[in-house]
Amino acid sequence: LIAKFSEHSHYMDSSNPERDPLLGTINDADIDISKPFTPSKDKESSYGNISTFSVVVNCIIGTGVFALPYATFSAGVPLTLITFSICSLFILVAAVWVLEILARTEGYVKGTSRGRMDRAANEITFKKYDFTSLSEVFAKLAGKISTQIVMTVYCLGCLWAYVAVFASTLSMVIFKFFVKDGTQCDVYAPGGLVLWSPCHLTYLGCIFGFGLVVMVLEIFDIAKLYWLHNFFTAYRFVAFIIMLITCIVSLCVKGPAAWGPAPSSAMDFKWAGFATLFTSSAVALNVHYNLPDAIQPMRQKRYARGVTLSAMLLSLVFFVAIGITCALTFGSNTKGLVTLNWESYTGLDGGWGKGEPQWWATVLQLVIVLFPMFNMLSIFPLIATTVGSNVEQFLPKRWIEARPRTVSVLCRWGNTILPVVLTVFVGRLEVIFQFTGLFAYVLE
Repeated sequence: LIAKFSEHSHYMDSSNPERDPLLGTINDADIDISKPFTPSKDKESSYGNISTFSVVVNCIIGTGVFALPYATFSAGVPLTLITFSICSLFILVAAVWVLEILARTEGYVKGTSRGRMDRAANEITFKKYDFTSLSEVFAKLAGKISTQIVMTVYCLGCLWAYVAVFASTLSMVIFKFFVKDGTQCDVYAPGGLVLWSPCHLTYLGCIFGFGLVVMVLEIFDIAKLYWLHNFFTAYRFVAFIIMLITCIVSLCVKGPAAWGPAPSSAMDFKWAGFATLFTSSAVALNVHYNLPDAIQPMRQKRYARGVTLSAMLLSLVFFVAIGITCALTFGSNTKGLVTLNWESYTGLDGGWGKGEPQWWATVLQLVIVLFPMFNMLSIFPLIATTVGSNVEQFLPKRWIEARPRTVSVLCRWGNTILPVVLTVFVGRLEVIFQFTGLFAYVLE
């Protein structure tokens, strides 16, 4: 479907750069975009194809992947494959359409300002159009307002989940490795946390500590942190590979659901778990709304489509593999935040046998258990930047023109404070995704 769409699209024909401004060279010398849009970026604040790939991957791999194994077990592998295939098709088509719209917006705005349409002006430049601006150009005020509402609510739900994942992971790590009295701190334990217990206080401290760290990172633009995104992209794939290998070894040695308290039913077709799967899949795959911010600093925009789709397809392969192998391995013991299943990894008897952990098993355990923490540190500023640009459109134009940098940072900080406060009261991923997942499909 994507290939067919590209064949018929004048703007996406890579076989003829003369007729393909989107994939051609960048020329923003005569850009004259009118008022509501963010000022242009310097080409010095840009990055290459590898960094673009890293940023897109970082936008995709958020909290959704950590909830997919639980959703896969809840709905069963057959229903998961069907649902995931449909969701993947939707999101890939949506990504191609966003790139197409980015190119057409430039030509449309230039053409309307000059009184004539110039097809050669349809290209992605260094001029920044956020998701709300694109809606305003083609759907006027009604499109702008509807996009603002849906996108703001959805992004805040994602940021809420990021804070919850970081805090639950770090509090578990602190109790496991630094508190020697044998107690555990598990937000996902039956009954939840005991109010004002040492575990609860540690959890609250992790929430507010994370908020302070990301507020510092949000001062910088995406392009200035390209080295951080490259590092975390490599870390993500290393952690994914370790998770897959340890699960596959366990399946070969012990068989399915060896570490669950009840017989596995991961291969059943379970409609009762469809709601959990539906919302988790929507959150895991949604990335197209971040593409305007991710692509805008890219130097060689002729490769925008290839870099974007390769990052998305590679991530989708890992998502399916992680969801199915973890659901088969842990069965009914699959946790809402799947990396917590590695808390008891010992490397013995297929991986989770009883006894003192092997030294190498402790290393692998740390890589996987710390994975969500580092993941949240890298993705939170990206999403906060996206929703911050969206929130700016609610503000009076004179404020933005007077202090554009200050307004931008304050909007990002405001989008950090609200999720931090929400996580104090609700921190379970499955609850957050029930709310956020519905808006994900509306956004598509």
